[in-house]
Amino acid sequence: MRVLLTGFEPFGGYSVNPSQLLVEELASSDPGLEIYAWVLPVKGKRVGEELKDALEEFKPQLVLSFGLAYNRPAISLERVAINLLDFSIPDNEGWKPEETPIVAEGPLAYFSGLPLKELQQVLREEGIPCEISNTAGTYVCNQIFYLLAHYSRNWRDFKGGFIHLPCTPELVAQLEKVAPSFPLDLMLKGARKILNYMSAHFK
Repeated sequence: MRVLLTGFEPFGGYSVNPSQLLVEELASSDPGLEIYAWVLPVKGKRVGEELKDALEEFKPQLVLSFGLAYNRPAISLERVAINLLDFSIPDNEGWKPEETPIVAEGPLAYFSGLPLKELQQVLREEGIPCEISNTAGTYVCNQIFYLLAHYSRNWRDFKGGFIHLPCTPELVAQLEKVAPSFPLDLMLKGARKILNYMSAHFK
């Protein structure tokens, strides 16, 4: 099975992004899958075309997109993407849209293409904190989640979804306030469990 993993470059003053570290590490491992990693820019005007480029190059059957949510205490499996750009902070090009649709006249929302309940159970059985989230926000993470769903229904045939990651302890140490943290090794273990489940149950 061909798998595309996407993460994001650092943003918002952070020096690293755990999602980038995670997808690069997973792509360098060999779990018996054909895995490709693509690090997306945190640039709302460009990120959609970057995602399209990755989909065209690798033609994946499964896409797992990861992003950072600094205040999350667990791996968050996102359920719904909404057709809205409403950035709380500027992106890496200084763009800060408000109440702008991602896709003009597109559906108001899309649901994840992943079996969220099953994946949550798999992670919890391994002692990995995991939640199902009903909001991916209105920043670039939600934008990619929405575009993934839009492309899979209107352009290419693949399954996909979005997963938010907490901060690593090293990243929290750089912040001016305390936030939940999660070791990268535990994130990697969770992501591998998700990959193993999806490869075994892919239809």
